Amino acid sequence: MKHPGEKYNLVSLVNTIVFALPKDRKITFTKAVKEEVRSEEAKTEAEKGFFEEIGEVIGEIFGEKQVGKVVGKAVDKSKVGKVVAEVKKFFENFFRSWW
Repeated sequence: MKHPGEKYNLVSLVNTIVFALPKDRKITFTKAVKEEVRSEEAKTEAEKGFFEEIGEVIGEIFGEKQVGKVVGKAVDKSKVGKVVAEVKKFFENFFRSWW
């Protein structure tokens, strides 16, 4: 059975838009579209962008630019649990350098 949103290529359109949006806008857009036209690829990309953006904001606060990329890569490999673990590991290493 064909995906309901594929009738008008809406899934492909949503995917294209999600991949083109800035990181901080992907999750908002993806959550706003109907579930029937939201692919797993779009969801994953939106999650990755969301966590990369959070990582970059945290990195700017602490003067470490690479945290966004570390967090984004962790999202690629798994879900929130591993992302939190990666962020925790980053901050443990970061604060150890102070002491």
